[in-house]
Amino acid sequence: MLDSRGSYQPDNNRFNRRYNNADYSPHLSPGSSDELRRSISLGAQQREQSNLEPTEEEGKFCVCAVFKVISLKKALPLLKTRINRSFTLSQEQAAALLACAFFCLFPYRSRLSPVKEYENFPTPNFGKLYRAGPANKVEKLKCLLHYFNRVTKKMPNGVITFQRVSLYYSQYPKWNEMDTDLCDLNMTTGRKIEEIKNVLQVDFANKYIGGGVLGHGCVQEEIRFTICPEMIVSLLVCEAMEKNECIFLIGCEQYSKYKGYGDSFKYDGDFQDNTPRDSWGRRWCHVVAIDAIYFREPSEQYHMTLVERELLKAYTGFRPIGQGLEYEFGIATGNWGCGAFHGDRQLKGID
Repeated sequence: MLDSRGSYQPDNNRFNRRYNNADYSPHLSPGSSDELRRSISLGAQQREQSNLEPTEEEGKFCVCAVFKVISLKKALPLLKTRINRSFTLSQEQAAALLACAFFCLFPYRSRLSPVKEYENFPTPNFGKLYRAGPANKVEKLKCLLHYFNRVTKKMPNGVITFQRVSLYYSQYPKWNEMDTDLCDLNMTTGRKIEEIKNVLQVDFANKYIGGGVLGHGCVQEEIRFTICPEMIVSLLVCEAMEKNECIFLIGCEQYSKYKGYGDSFKYDGDFQDNTPRDSWGRRWCHVVAIDAIYFREPSEQYHMTLVERELLKAYTGFRPIGQGLEYEFGIATGNWGCGAFHGDRQLKGID
């Protein structure tokens, strides 16, 4: 809502209703699928063949993580394209899955030779992050290691939700018939998206969610996933997005501060996330991942077919699930699809 000065004032109750009406299952326990068991076994064989001896600390961490994953009761649900689905898991379960990814225990998810079922999914293993590269890879690792240090000392007891939304063709807006006015737009240069609370925060996503977070990438999406590592679990379960799809990441906690951007990115110490939790135990942090088009030739973006594609993508992410004030909410975004994707900021602002 807007106050008397025209500034956005968040309404927690309205924002909560938008998501708690969705088809979530907070008691779903994703866990050890056949893929995980095969992966863990193969990962152990590879370590044995390479004659690598883990340190005592590494060994304890690995054994603890592997047994936590094996003890889980159900297979991880995959959020496949063209299917509206969500799942919720505990922060402890997320930590166990991330520990397996840290030790590259998902070999069947390699981009080089993926099992057919996963050929259109991002790679969740941390292997590329360990290879030589720019200095910001080391800084990303500092953030991730800090996360593991935090959760092994004191495991958080909340839950997180991932939801895939796929808009049916019958739900597409008829742009040429619409006469809706543009909404209010408040501009600021002094705050980051993640610092604006109780609004829907935008992830400038790659169609493969997470983008280059486990590789060379270090811009908006990769930085957000690095300081909020629980978001990386989405790489395990989310297939690439199509033009009419978005992915919501709800309740993921921030663990690290940072400074800089791109090549200048640096880990800047611990962050204590005091964001309140909702009735499910999720942090009041709602992020929507929407992928813009990469324009190799910038002039292409003014073609109406591509303008309508970007409009549809934004509409899918921002569309209220009902009518009335109780379904209205603020959106925190920035230069979505600009910068490296060569988008026009004025055009995207109108979108």
